[in-house]
Amino acid sequence: MRIASRPGFPEELTYIGAEAFRRCNSIENMVANEKLREIGAGAFSQCANLKTVILNEGLQIIGENAFSLCGGIEEIVIPETVTELGMSVFRGCEGLVSVTVKGNVSEIPYCAFQICESLKTVSIPGSVTTLGLGCFSQCPSLEEIRFGGTVAGWETLGHNNYEFGNAFSSGTYKIICTDGNTELVID
Repeated sequence: MRIASRPGFPEELTYIGAEAFRRCNSIENMVANEKLREIGAGAFSQCANLKTVILNEGLQIIGENAFSLCGGIEEIVIPETVTELGMSVFRGCEGLVSVTVKGNVSEIPYCAFQICESLKTVSIPGSVTTLGLGCFSQCPSLEEIRFGGTVAGWETLGHNNYEFGNAFSSGTYKIICTDGNTELVID
């Protein structure tokens, strides 16, 4: 893994511990090495100058609050190999504009992307069956959700999540599914 411009992290690194770099304002870039499998809880939380996060295929777990309150991150792509996202994983990332969750995640957990005020587009896979409480709440710029399943699958997801009212704030959202588009309106 390369952090900022400082070398020294072994290529064999498979785990970054809880709060390992919390509030480390000298970090601007986090590029994971190919052997990293887990990022611990709060590992990069509150890194005010963190702008670029590139996660590796092979990563499996991103712990709760791992990147919370990192206001400089603009885009995140969660690799296909990730199977578990922690609560509030990107909560309060005010500069985050785009989120792509690629793979085998079954749940977008509690407050995962809450208070991401610049978030406009989200892509989530058809494997998602649960949207946690407040996972996309207080995201006033959110306009579009790309769902990797069908419209019927999206509607089932809504029924499983109390008609989405617990996951999103009030608003109208364009939903793009594999077999067509729909609209989500939360009053």
